[in-house]
Amino acid sequence: MSIKPKYRADIDGLRAIAVVSVIFFHADLKIFSGVYERGRLFRNKLLFKKLIELD
Repeated sequence: MSIKPKYRADIDGLRAIAVVSVIFFHADLKIFSGVYERGRLFRNKLLFKKLIELD
């Protein structure tokens, strides 16, 4: 039995930005150059913070 997470409409804008940046990245447009790397760094920072909080 799987539990489905509830849909969160409050983050639709963030989803749209993510989708558009991925499209631009794959189209090799330099408008959002570095967005992927900044996103990865931000995500890693959040994960590290969560690990610290668990201790």
